[in-house]
Amino acid sequence: MEKMRALYEEKLEAAREQVRKYAALEKELEASLEYLEGCGVCETEHVVSECKSCEHHDSSTEVPELVSGLRANPASTTTLSTSTLQAAAK
Repeated sequence: MEKMRALYEEKLEAAREQVRKYAALEKELEASLEYLEGCGVCETEHVVSECKSCEHHDSSTEVPELVSGLRANPASTTTLSTSTLQAAAK
């Protein structure tokens, strides 16, 4: 029974670690969506490639990592996938 208990404790810790990673991903996605709310005014005037020089947002506003990645590499907007988001959680 001790071996089974140790295995379960190991699996429980692994599950908790995954929960922490997904919670961090959830926060990053929420922050990204909140940040992107301010981008609605740009959609008709600007293209994604201009995001890296964006002056619309307050300079004191922290740019979420996912948005920073898109701003640095606008071509990546066409390849953003679930696996990319899962990698961001790691």
